[in-house]
Amino acid sequence: MDKFQKEESVDSVFPNSISAHDNRTHETNTAEFAQAGKRKIAWAGLLGFVIGALIAHYLGTPLVRGGFWGTMLFGLSTTVWVLMRIKKHHANLVPPQSSPTQESDFK
Repeated sequence: MDKFQKEESVDSVFPNSISAHDNRTHETNTAEFAQAGKRKIAWAGLLGFVIGALIAHYLGTPLVRGGFWGTMLFGLSTTVWVLMRIKKHHANLVPPQSSPTQESDFK
């Protein structure tokens, strides 16, 4: 029995235990990165509301209207920035291997 056959027999007893763990770790990292982006969008929206309300106060317009436009400007610009970062992050990730054994055409 050569090395490849030994690995195949171990994989038949313990199917995908290592690759399943790698997939969970990969998905967890991706979810944590996306969650951090969502927090940035929320904070930017809150900051935009405050800045917009302050500007509206000094201009003599209703605070809610100024807060709304501030939220839209800061929130949308941050959303575009976060989506570009998420796209770049996904492009740089290398997906985990489906199996820890070497590939072969042998059946």
